[in-house]
Amino acid sequence: MRTQATYTRHTRIRLAWISLGAVLLTAFTHATAQRLQTQPIVTVEPMAYTYPPPESGEDQRFNYYWSLLKSALDVTTPKWGAYVLAPSPVVMNADRSQILLAESKAISLLARTTSQERETILRPVRIPLDKGLTGYRLFLIQKPTQAKLNNVRTL
Repeated sequence: MRTQATYTRHTRIRLAWISLGAVLLTAFTHATAQRLQTQPIVTVEPMAYTYPPPESGEDQRFNYYWSLLKSALDVTTPKWGAYVLAPSPVVMNADRSQILLAESKAISLLARTTSQERETILRPVRIPLDKGLTGYRLFLIQKPTQAKLNNVRTL
């Protein structure tokens, strides 16, 4: 049996993602963060991570992120021990998942972009899972327009 600070779960997530060279955006409440920093616990059971389930049977938008997290947690299992990663049985949309995470009900993490409003309620762990691709913009043009744009160097 090993003794760990309660913040270990969040530290493990960070280390797991960093070990894969990716970056994670998860969030947990400020109250939870304060409690985690002050109360040591003994961990015997596997750590449980619950994420929002797909909004419908066809929704696959977040499968990549949960697979990536699973891979990262698998890499850290020898050092940090067993874990359970599963979707919540409660179906929810993005807004509901944010509310439930803030209330520490039904889910323990989510993957979303951050905003000033969200950061007043939740604490982000800034790790860009898409390696910053969200900030890139790709412009598509018609072939005849290419000649007009060849010499453009500034806006």
